Amino acid sequence: MINISTWRKWLWCFVLLLGSAMTLAGPIFTITDVTVERVSETPTLTFASTTKSVVVNGVLANPAKSSIKADPGVITYKSSKPDIASVDAKGYVTGHLLGTATITATQAAALPAYLAGSASYVVTVVDALTATQVLAAQTQSSGDTVNFIPVTSSGGIGVRSYSISPALANGLSINATTGAISGTARGTLVATTYTVTVKDSATPTPHTASKTFSLTINDALTAIQSIAAQTQTSGDSVSFTPVTSSGGTGAHSYSISPALANDLNLNTTTGAISGTATGT
Repeated sequence: MINISTWRKWLWCFVLLLGSAMTLAGPIFTITDVTVERVSETPTLTFASTTKSVVVNGVLANPAKSSIKADPGVITYKSSKPDIASVDAKGYVTGHLLGTATITATQAAALPAYLAGSASYVVTVVDALTATQVLAAQTQSSGDTVNFIPVTSSGGIGVRSYSISPALANGLSINATTGAISGTARGTLVATTYTVTVKDSATPTPHTASKTFSLTINDALTAIQSIAAQTQTSGDSVSFTPVTSSGGTGAHSYSISPALANDLNLNTTTGAISGTATGT
Protein backbone atom coordinates (compact mmCIF):
# COMPACT_ATOMS: atom_id res chain seq x y z
CA MET A 1 0.00 0.00 0.00
CA ILE A 2 1.35 3.49 -1.02
CA ASN A 3 1.62 5.93 1.83
CA ILE A 4 -0.19 9.16 0.78
CA SER A 5 2.13 11.34 2.77
CA THR A 6 5.23 9.79 1.15
CA TRP A 7 3.65 10.22 -2.38
CA ARG A 8 3.04 13.91 -1.78
CA LYS A 9 6.66 14.42 -0.65
CA TRP A 10 8.02 12.81 -3.84
CA LEU A 11 5.63 14.93 -6.03
CA TRP A 12 6.76 18.13 -4.30
CA CYS A 13 10.39 17.24 -4.87
CA PHE A 14 9.72 16.63 -8.60
CA VAL A 15 8.10 20.05 -8.98
CA LEU A 16 11.04 21.75 -7.28
CA LEU A 17 13.55 19.93 -9.50
CA LEU A 18 11.58 20.80 -12.68
CA GLY A 19 11.39 24.45 -11.70
CA SER A 20 15.09 24.56 -11.05
CA ALA A 21 15.86 22.95 -14.41
CA MET A 22 13.68 25.43 -16.29
CA THR A 23 15.33 28.33 -14.42
CA LEU A 24 18.79 27.13 -15.37
CA ALA A 25 18.11 26.04 -18.93
CA GLY A 26 15.60 28.73 -19.95
CA PRO A 27 12.16 28.12 -21.52
CA ILE A 28 11.83 24.87 -23.41
CA PHE A 29 9.09 26.22 -25.81
CA THR A 30 7.39 29.50 -26.73
CA ILE A 31 3.72 30.04 -27.50
CA THR A 32 3.13 32.56 -30.28
CA ASP A 33 -0.12 34.19 -31.52
CA VAL A 34 -2.22 31.97 -33.78
CA THR A 35 -4.80 33.49 -36.19
CA VAL A 36 -7.47 31.29 -37.70
CA GLU A 37 -9.21 32.70 -40.80
CA ARG A 38 -12.15 31.27 -42.74
CA VAL A 39 -11.63 31.29 -46.55
CA SER A 40 -14.98 31.09 -48.37
CA GLU A 41 -15.28 30.88 -52.16
CA THR A 42 -17.90 32.90 -54.03
CA PRO A 43 -19.44 30.78 -56.82
CA THR A 44 -19.55 32.09 -60.38
CA LEU A 45 -22.77 31.42 -62.27
CA THR A 46 -22.82 31.36 -66.07
CA PHE A 47 -25.43 30.83 -68.78
CA ALA A 48 -25.18 29.37 -72.28
CA SER A 49 -25.95 32.90 -73.52
CA THR A 50 -26.28 36.19 -71.69
CA THR A 51 -28.74 37.58 -74.26
CA LYS A 52 -31.58 35.35 -75.37
CA SER A 53 -34.90 35.53 -77.21
CA VAL A 54 -38.02 33.42 -76.90
CA VAL A 55 -41.23 33.52 -78.91
CA VAL A 56 -44.64 34.11 -77.40
CA ASN A 57 -45.80 30.80 -75.85
CA GLY A 58 -42.36 29.35 -76.55
CA VAL A 59 -39.94 27.86 -74.01
CA LEU A 60 -36.24 28.70 -73.66
CA ALA A 61 -33.90 26.35 -71.78
CA ASN A 62 -31.05 28.42 -70.35
CA PRO A 63 -30.20 27.08 -66.85
CA ALA A 64 -27.29 28.46 -64.87
CA LYS A 65 -24.05 26.55 -64.32
CA SER A 66 -22.01 26.97 -61.14
CA SER A 67 -18.22 27.08 -60.78
CA ILE A 68 -18.67 24.96 -57.64
CA LYS A 69 -18.37 21.44 -58.97
CA ALA A 70 -18.87 19.46 -55.76
CA ASP A 71 -22.14 19.89 -53.89
CA PRO A 72 -23.07 23.12 -55.73
CA GLY A 73 -26.09 23.82 -53.58
CA VAL A 74 -29.53 25.01 -54.58
CA ILE A 75 -29.87 27.48 -57.49
CA THR A 76 -33.11 29.43 -57.62
CA TYR A 77 -34.47 31.62 -60.43
CA LYS A 78 -36.50 34.82 -60.59
CA SER A 79 -37.93 36.96 -63.41
CA SER A 80 -38.12 40.74 -63.12
CA LYS A 81 -41.33 40.70 -65.20
CA PRO A 82 -43.08 37.34 -64.91
CA ASP A 83 -46.04 38.65 -66.91
CA ILE A 84 -43.70 39.01 -69.91
CA ALA A 85 -41.45 36.01 -69.27
CA SER A 86 -41.71 33.56 -66.39
CA VAL A 87 -39.01 31.13 -65.24
CA ASP A 88 -39.41 27.76 -63.49
CA ALA A 89 -37.24 25.99 -60.91
CA LYS A 90 -35.06 24.47 -63.64
CA GLY A 91 -34.30 27.79 -65.33
CA TYR A 92 -36.69 27.22 -68.26
CA VAL A 93 -38.22 30.50 -69.47
CA THR A 94 -41.69 30.79 -71.04
CA GLY A 95 -42.60 33.83 -73.15
CA HIS A 96 -46.00 35.41 -72.56
CA LEU A 97 -46.05 38.99 -73.89
CA LEU A 98 -43.83 41.03 -76.20
CA GLY A 99 -41.07 42.79 -74.26
CA THR A 100 -37.98 42.12 -72.17
CA ALA A 101 -37.35 40.72 -68.70
CA THR A 102 -34.28 40.04 -66.58
CA ILE A 103 -33.79 36.48 -65.38
CA THR A 104 -31.65 36.13 -62.24
CA ALA A 105 -30.14 32.90 -60.90
CA THR A 106 -28.98 32.77 -57.25
CA GLN A 107 -26.96 30.04 -55.59
CA ALA A 108 -27.48 29.84 -51.85
CA ALA A 109 -24.50 30.08 -49.51
CA ALA A 110 -23.13 26.95 -47.82
CA LEU A 111 -20.83 28.30 -45.10
CA PRO A 112 -18.00 27.91 -44.40
CA ALA A 113 -17.35 26.39 -47.88
CA TYR A 114 -18.74 29.16 -50.06
CA LEU A 115 -20.79 32.32 -50.09
CA ALA A 116 -23.92 33.06 -52.10
CA GLY A 117 -23.55 33.96 -55.79
CA SER A 118 -25.83 35.26 -58.54
CA ALA A 119 -25.93 36.13 -62.24
CA SER A 120 -28.50 37.58 -64.65
CA TYR A 121 -29.33 37.86 -68.34
CA VAL A 122 -31.94 39.68 -70.40
CA VAL A 123 -34.56 37.72 -72.33
CA THR A 124 -36.57 39.26 -75.18
CA VAL A 125 -40.02 37.92 -76.06
CA VAL A 126 -40.81 38.20 -79.79
CA ASP A 127 -43.68 37.20 -82.06
CA ALA A 128 -43.86 33.59 -83.16
CA LEU A 129 -42.52 32.78 -86.61
CA THR A 130 -45.20 32.90 -89.32
CA ALA A 131 -45.25 32.28 -93.07
CA THR A 132 -47.70 34.12 -95.36
CA GLN A 133 -48.77 33.03 -98.85
CA VAL A 134 -48.41 36.02 -101.18
CA LEU A 135 -49.14 34.17 -104.45
CA ALA A 136 -51.40 31.15 -104.60
CA ALA A 137 -50.43 30.36 -108.21
CA GLN A 138 -47.90 31.65 -110.72
CA THR A 139 -47.84 30.92 -114.46
CA GLN A 140 -44.82 31.68 -116.62
CA SER A 141 -43.81 30.89 -120.19
CA SER A 142 -40.63 29.25 -121.37
CA GLY A 143 -38.07 31.97 -122.00
CA ASP A 144 -39.57 34.40 -119.48
CA THR A 145 -37.31 36.26 -117.04
CA VAL A 146 -38.82 35.22 -113.71
CA ASN A 147 -38.68 37.07 -110.39
CA PHE A 148 -41.43 36.71 -107.78
CA ILE A 149 -41.89 36.02 -104.05
CA PRO A 150 -44.63 33.48 -103.30
CA VAL A 151 -44.21 33.34 -99.49
CA THR A 152 -43.09 35.96 -96.96
CA SER A 153 -42.43 35.62 -93.23
CA SER A 154 -42.38 37.57 -89.97
CA GLY A 155 -41.47 37.05 -86.32
CA GLY A 156 -39.18 34.36 -85.06
CA ILE A 157 -35.70 34.65 -83.59
CA GLY A 158 -32.70 36.03 -85.43
CA VAL A 159 -32.12 35.65 -89.16
CA ARG A 160 -34.69 33.80 -91.27
CA SER A 161 -33.91 31.57 -94.25
CA TYR A 162 -36.05 29.94 -96.96
CA SER A 163 -36.09 26.55 -98.66
CA ILE A 164 -38.43 24.90 -101.16
CA SER A 165 -39.70 21.38 -101.80
CA PRO A 166 -39.64 19.72 -104.26
CA ALA A 167 -36.47 21.27 -105.66
CA LEU A 168 -36.98 23.85 -108.39
CA ALA A 169 -35.93 23.02 -111.94
CA ASN A 170 -36.63 24.61 -115.35
CA GLY A 171 -33.87 27.19 -114.83
CA LEU A 172 -35.35 28.59 -111.61
CA SER A 173 -33.93 28.82 -108.07
CA ILE A 174 -34.94 30.24 -104.68
CA ASN A 175 -33.01 32.91 -102.80
CA ALA A 176 -32.47 31.46 -99.32
CA THR A 177 -32.30 34.95 -97.78
CA THR A 178 -35.32 36.66 -99.40
CA GLY A 179 -37.48 33.75 -100.60
CA ALA A 180 -37.54 35.18 -104.13
CA ILE A 181 -37.77 32.74 -107.04
CA SER A 182 -35.88 33.86 -110.11
CA GLY A 183 -34.17 32.76 -113.29
CA THR A 184 -35.03 32.26 -116.95
CA ALA A 185 -37.80 29.71 -117.37
CA ARG A 186 -36.99 26.76 -119.62
CA GLY A 187 -39.17 23.97 -120.97
CA THR A 188 -42.66 23.36 -119.63
CA LEU A 189 -44.10 22.41 -116.27
CA VAL A 190 -47.63 21.28 -115.51
CA ALA A 191 -49.19 22.91 -112.47
CA THR A 192 -47.03 21.74 -109.54
CA THR A 193 -47.51 22.49 -105.85
CA TYR A 194 -44.38 23.65 -104.01
CA THR A 195 -43.89 24.10 -100.26
CA VAL A 196 -41.79 27.02 -99.09
CA THR A 197 -40.43 26.61 -95.55
CA VAL A 198 -39.00 29.50 -93.55
CA LYS A 199 -36.65 28.78 -90.64
CA ASP A 200 -35.33 31.13 -87.98
CA SER A 201 -32.01 30.89 -86.13
CA ALA A 202 -33.23 29.90 -82.67
CA THR A 203 -30.94 27.49 -80.79
CA PRO A 204 -30.74 24.61 -80.19
CA THR A 205 -33.84 23.98 -82.35
CA PRO A 206 -34.93 26.53 -84.98
CA HIS A 207 -38.62 27.33 -85.45
CA THR A 208 -40.18 26.66 -88.87
CA ALA A 209 -43.31 27.69 -90.76
CA SER A 210 -44.51 26.71 -94.25
CA LYS A 211 -46.90 27.74 -97.02
CA THR A 212 -47.55 26.39 -100.52
CA PHE A 213 -48.05 27.81 -104.02
CA SER A 214 -48.58 26.39 -107.51
CA LEU A 215 -46.23 26.96 -110.44
CA THR A 216 -46.92 26.36 -114.15
CA ILE A 217 -44.57 26.93 -117.08
CA ASN A 218 -46.11 26.98 -120.54
CA ASP A 219 -44.52 26.76 -123.97
CA ALA A 220 -43.17 30.04 -125.22
CA LEU A 221 -45.67 32.19 -127.09
CA THR A 222 -45.50 31.52 -130.83
CA ALA A 223 -47.27 33.06 -133.83
CA ILE A 224 -48.16 30.77 -136.74
CA GLN A 225 -48.71 32.16 -140.23
CA SER A 226 -51.90 30.60 -141.57
CA ILE A 227 -52.23 32.69 -144.73
CA ALA A 228 -49.21 34.21 -146.43
CA ALA A 229 -51.26 36.38 -148.82
CA GLN A 230 -54.90 37.26 -149.23
CA THR A 231 -56.54 38.95 -152.21
CA GLN A 232 -60.01 40.46 -152.03
CA THR A 233 -62.17 42.53 -154.42
CA SER A 234 -63.81 45.81 -153.52
CA GLY A 235 -67.29 45.00 -152.25
CA ASP A 236 -66.32 41.53 -150.96
CA SER A 237 -67.47 40.43 -147.54
CA VAL A 238 -64.15 39.60 -145.89
CA SER A 239 -63.41 37.19 -143.00
CA PHE A 240 -60.12 35.39 -142.58
CA THR A 241 -57.47 34.75 -139.90
CA PRO A 242 -53.97 35.20 -141.26
CA VAL A 243 -52.09 34.41 -138.02
CA THR A 244 -52.85 32.08 -135.12
CA SER A 245 -50.96 31.65 -131.85
CA SER A 246 -50.11 29.08 -129.17
CA GLY A 247 -48.24 28.87 -125.85
CA GLY A 248 -47.54 31.83 -123.65
CA THR A 249 -49.30 32.81 -120.47
CA GLY A 250 -52.94 33.75 -120.12
CA ALA A 251 -55.22 35.04 -122.87
CA HIS A 252 -53.83 35.98 -126.29
CA SER A 253 -54.60 39.30 -127.95
CA TYR A 254 -53.82 40.51 -131.46
CA SER A 255 -52.85 43.77 -133.08
CA ILE A 256 -51.83 44.77 -136.61
CA SER A 257 -49.46 47.26 -138.17
CA PRO A 258 -49.89 49.34 -140.22
CA ALA A 259 -53.52 49.97 -139.30
CA LEU A 260 -56.13 48.34 -141.56
CA ALA A 261 -58.17 50.58 -143.87
CA ASN A 262 -60.67 49.89 -146.62
CA ASP A 263 -63.36 49.24 -143.97
CA LEU A 264 -61.60 46.15 -142.63
CA ASN A 265 -61.02 45.51 -138.92
CA LEU A 266 -58.95 43.14 -136.78
CA ASN A 267 -60.60 41.19 -133.98
CA THR A 268 -58.10 41.61 -131.12
CA THR A 269 -59.34 38.46 -129.40
CA THR A 270 -59.34 36.00 -132.33
CA GLY A 271 -57.00 37.66 -134.83
CA ALA A 272 -59.69 37.48 -137.55
CA ILE A 273 -59.85 40.24 -140.16
CA SER A 274 -63.34 41.07 -141.36
CA GLY A 275 -65.55 43.70 -142.98
CA THR A 276 -66.70 44.72 -146.45
CA ALA A 277 -63.78 45.68 -148.64
CA THR A 278 -63.96 49.09 -150.20
CA GLY A 279 -61.72 50.85 -152.67
CA THR A 280 -58.46 49.39 -153.73
